Amino acid sequence: MATPLDGIKVLELSIAQFGPHCGTMLADLGADVIKVEPLTGEMSRGVPWPHETKGINSYFLAHNRGKRGIALDYTQEKGREIVYKLAERADVFLTNYRLGTMERHGLDYDTLKGLNPRIIYARGTPFGPRGDKAYWPGFDLLGAATSGLMTTTRWDDETRPHPIGAAICDQVGSMLLAYAIVTALFVRERTAVGQLVDVSLFGAMLCLQSWEVDSASINNALVPQAGRGHPYIRGLWSVFEAKDGWIAIAGVRQDVWHGFCEVVGIQHLENDPRFDNDLTRSLRRGSSLKLRWRQDSTVLSSISPSSPQ
Repeated sequence: MATPLDGIKVLELSIAQFGPHCGTMLADLGADVIKVEPLTGEMSRGVPWPHETKGINSYFLAHNRGKRGIALDYTQEKGREIVYKLAERADVFLTNYRLGTMERHGLDYDTLKGLNPRIIYARGTPFGPRGDKAYWPGFDLLGAATSGLMTTTRWDDETRPHPIGAAICDQVGSMLLAYAIVTALFVRERTAVGQLVDVSLFGAMLCLQSWEVDSASINNALVPQAGRGHPYIRGLWSVFEAKDGWIAIAGVRQDVWHGFCEVVGIQHLENDPRFDNDLTRSLRRGSSLKLRWRQDSTVLSSISPSSPQ
């Protein structure tokens, strides 16, 4: 059965997760992805992961499955000539090397466009191609930090921002870069001309926070802290500690509050004025509710099927 990107050839010179995961997504859609690595191997091949006990580098595998590969030294003329020959037949050139690296070695957009006017040159950067941070290096964590995302992932009584427990900047960035590539391929079907597309980690995190950024701009106010919940969603939208573990709860509206209290065994809070509406529960969904709840409730006793509302 034909795949969406069947026949599309992607030439990938990328490292770590941002670029490689984008290439893997394109391979999943049927593209023929050729990954170009240095003679010593791409950097993530040699990263020691203490948790890996089976002799398999799951990090590299997760972000590079479904590709073909070639090792060469593109900083030398012979290696660069091979890249040029591959680019002449490629539909997409994908890279997330630090801005300036490809340009320094003659692998910039203008050079490759001269060889292949139809090529889509897809570039992932930490902070975009313009501004005083354009040439800064950057990995996943910096996107979450500089975009403001980490300022909301703490409780009101905390001062330290919390990183997200997954490489969310790299993952979202790679998805948006793949989205940009597929869009550029669609435009090329109409115009027969390629183009340069650029997605940054910083921009990806702003996109992920579109509601929060709009609200902060419109109301001229910082996004509030929300622990592991959401700063703007009222009520119980967070994780809470029970006697024997943790439980994630969302959607406890005012009209189901009383029934919720009965199901999870916290009737003592049902008419407590500190938790009598969505707003007060939002303001106190941190330590106050958490400490009072876990005295009596277990995770299993807090889970009960209910009919659709």
